[in-house]
Amino acid sequence: MAAPVSDGLSNGQARIIGFLSADVDLAFSLLDTAKIAREAGNTVHTEALVLVIRQTIETIRRVNGSIKGISAWNEIHHRANSLEDALNSFQKSDGAPGTQL
Repeated sequence: MAAPVSDGLSNGQARIIGFLSADVDLAFSLLDTAKIAREAGNTVHTEALVLVIRQTIETIRRVNGSIKGISAWNEIHHRANSLEDALNSFQKSDGAPGTQL
């Protein structure tokens, strides 16, 4: 779900929000791919994906601080939290590789 941009935000702010929303969507897709890689027994690929997702979360949180619209900030923040929770659950389940990250 895309973050709201109707807060009278500038075009630049709307682009940042769109970028962050797309990043969250992509990271969720990467998490799905990591699940498939783990099921296939490909621990190297799984660990690499976990690392990329963690880095993406860090980037989202860093860039999210530049959003001026509170509703857009809240939406991105909530989605980043949901992503991090899903990643943590994935890493804790079934002895997933990369739990030390």
